[in-house]
Amino acid sequence: MSTAALIAAADAALLGALLYFVLRPWVYARRRGVKLLLQSVVDMRFRHIPPIMVVDAYLMQRRRGEEVPIRVIQKAWETHHEKVTDAASLARFARAEHHSLTPGDPT
Repeated sequence: MSTAALIAAADAALLGALLYFVLRPWVYARRRGVKLLLQSVVDMRFRHIPPIMVVDAYLMQRRRGEEVPIRVIQKAWETHHEKVTDAASLARFARAEHHSLTPGDPT
């Protein structure tokens, strides 16, 4: 195999990884109506936060009528990741975290 073919294969592998790890979660969020910056997905990947689980937890909060910012959900993952089993449990931790940060909230 020639050097040019190896470089082309490496480029294709890098592009495939970029599409899978960055663009797929971003498209997933966009199709569900979540405004998420591409930079946020990259940032979550570097911090080992699962972007699709964060989006699902955000959507669960929205369906409940609560606006919990994505940054709070990310913080809940970083704080409780060893206890999080799915998006629903992440949503519960994020809701508790959000209520502890919101002054004067009766719940």
